[in-house]
Parts: sequence; C-alpha cells; structure tokens
Amino acid sequence: MRGVNAIHRLERSAGRRLRALVAAVVVAGALVTGGATARAGYSEDGFETEEISAFTLRPQELKVGPAAIRLGLPGHLQLGTAFALNLLGAFNGDLKWRIYETDAVAFGLASGIVVYDPGSVGVDSDFSVTAVPLDLDVTFKPARVLQIHVRLRYLSEDANERAPDAVLRIQRYLGPVGRLAGELAVEWRASDHVALVLDGAVPIAMHDETFLYADEDPDDRGKMSRVALSLFGSFDAFVFRAGVGYGPSFLGKQSVFPVVDLYWRIF
Repeated sequence: MRGVNAIHRLERSAGRRLRALVAAVVVAGALVTGGATARAGYSEDGFETEEISAFTLRPQELKVGPAAIRLGLPGHLQLGTAFALNLLGAFNGDLKWRIYETDAVAFGLASGIVVYDPGSVGVDSDFSVTAVPLDLDVTFKPARVLQIHVRLRYLSEDANERAPDAVLRIQRYLGPVGRLAGELAVEWRASDHVALVLDGAVPIAMHDETFLYADEDPDDRGKMSRVALSLFGSFDAFVFRAGVGYGPSFLGKQSVFPVVDLYWRIF
C-alpha cells in the first residue's frame, strides 16, 4: 500500500509540474518567436520531421517544447533531452547523427541514456533502472510529398527489481514494449505546412516480466504492438502534432491514447 500511495503522489506532483511547464513553454515560445519569419514548413530548406525520421535538426536550430528540448549541431548531429521525463525523475539525454543522405534515402543513428530513480523525486522506493536505447533510422523519399521512415530500436536496461506502475507508464510513453522493436511511419505532406503521419510499432524481442504488468503475456506480441494516425502542422516557428493511437501507452495497458505534442523550432 505504501508503494501505491507513493506512486499516486508522484503522479499528482508530476501532473502539477507538467501543467506549469506547458504554460511556461507556451509563454516563452510566444515571446521568443513573436517576430520570427516563417521558418517551419516543408518548403524550407532542411526542414524535416526529425522525431520520426533519419534526419536531424539544422545546425544551430533549437527545438523547444514541454516534451523535448533539442539543438542541431554541425556535422549533422543533434543533442537533446526528453524534458518532461526529467520532471518524473527519469533523467535522460540523447544524441542523433544523420550518417548519410542522397536524394532517395537517408540513414541516421541515435542513442542516449535514461536513469530513473524514484527517490530523486521524493518517492520511497528501492527501484532504480538505467536504460540505453539505440535506434537505426532509414528514410526513403519516393516523392517530394511522400516519405517512408523505418526504425529498428533496441533498448538495453538494467533494473534492480520488477518495475512499478509509474515506470511502466514512462516506458510506454517512450515507445513500444520490447527489447527490440521495428517501427514504420508513412508521412504524406498535404501542403507546405500540413502533413499526415500513419505509424506503427511491433516488438521483435520482448522484455521479460520485469517491464510487463503482472497479467501480460511476454509472448503476446500482438497486444504489445501499437498504431497511430496524427496530423503535423507547422506555422512560422510553431509546430504541433495531434492524433490518436491504439496499443500499450502511458495511460496504462492496451487502450486508445491521444498523440499530442507542441514545440517551437527556432532557426
């Protein structure tokens, strides 16, 4: 019971922090980009949906939002953090490199580290975990308005005991349930400022029971897969993503879940 109450306290505290963060980022973004020219859009040279593709941000481009903060660096590199997770006690950083690109295809490689210690945010728990994700991204460009993104994601983790509910929710926010997973996204650019994205993820090698709910079958890959349809809109320096998905998610077990993100790309 003490563990359940601690998790509830963590979720309430995190909820307050996230609401405050969203408000602060919205105000800061409006102030910073109030006089910006239109720099977010598919007509802009080098503008890509980096979060689902092999691409990185442009050098010196800053992406800032409640979910993530990232910076484009010379050499087709990108450095960042999933900022909202830090508020939950899951301290993390990531680095992405666009290895190679032609007119038809691009390759990217990304890695990082996530260290979760509930004690750092006031939860009385002995659980802790260190995770290292590794992504191999390939983007195919069959047409100017169409891109197909393929990702192979490996997640190495070292936990000292079975993960509590709060950790499972964080894990499913980060991606599919699986030690090794394949992801596919189809991006159709309806205009210079609007795109539709259909994406899905399927576990190839499952985690053991440490990162599953007690009544979940570690051999049932179907129930651990997920799919989502979302709309990207980019206007001036502001970008939003809104949609709906189905599968394991931060809401808990398999369910319908919202796909929501907003950020500014300052370049």
